Amino acid sequence: MRSLIPVAPSECVDPAKFVLEAISEVFPVDKRREKNNNDLGWGYVLVLESLIPVLVDPVIGKLRLLVTPTVKEKAKEIAETWKTSLEERGRIENVKTPDVHTFLQHLVTFGIVKEEDADLYRKLVVSSAWPKQMPKLAVSIGLGDKMLELISRGQQLDAVHFTYKAGLVNKFLPVPLLKAFLKDARKVAASILEDPNNASQAAHLVARKEQSALQSVIKCIEEYKLRAEFPP
Repeated sequence: MRSLIPVAPSECVDPAKFVLEAISEVFPVDKRREKNNNDLGWGYVLVLESLIPVLVDPVIGKLRLLVTPTVKEKAKEIAETWKTSLEERGRIENVKTPDVHTFLQHLVTFGIVKEEDADLYRKLVVSSAWPKQMPKLAVSIGLGDKMLELISRGQQLDAVHFTYKAGLVNKFLPVPLLKAFLKDARKVAASILEDPNNASQAAHLVARKEQSALQSVIKCIEEYKLRAEFPP
C-alpha cells in the first residue's frame, strides 16, 4: 500500500480536492465511530507529501502551487479547525506527534503557512521534534533556527538530527551536542544514585540510563559518520 499511495493524486482530475476528501475522516478531527490502535498517521502524511510535486507549477516551480481558490480556502478552514481542536485536547504537549506532523505537512503542502502563527508552529515543532521529517518541515515553515530551544531543553539528540536534515551543521556543530547529551545523562544517573527513594534499584536504573544514552549516541555517530570525531 505504501508504494501505491504516492501514485494516487497524480491520477486524479482534481488531486488537491481528492487528498482533502481522502483524509477528512481523521483530519482535522477524527470522526471515526470505531477507533483501533493502528496508527494511520504515516499514511495521511504520505498522501500530503505525494501531493506536492503534483501541485507544483511546471514553469514557475514551488513559488506557485496549482490549487484552486476554493480548495485553498477549504485547506485554510481545515487548518483553523485543527488549531481550535487544540483547546479540547489540552496543552500542546498532549497532542500526539502524528497529529502535529499531519498538521504541519498540511500547511506546507497547500502553501498556507501564516506568519502570525509562528509561535504556535515553534511550540509544536519543539514538542514533537523526533520524527525524521520534522526538520525539513520546520525549515519549510521558517523555523530552521529553533534548535537553540531544543538544546536548552536538553534535547541535544533531536538538535543533532535537525542540524543534518535542515542543512545547518556548520551553525550547530553535532559533536559538542552529543558530548553535552552524554554529560547530561551522567548528571541524571548521579541524581538517581543520590536519591534515597531509589536505593534498592539505583544501580539497575543507572545502568539502563547510561546504556540507553550510549546507544543513542553511537547510533548518531554511525548515521552521520562521526566516528573520526570520537577516537577510541
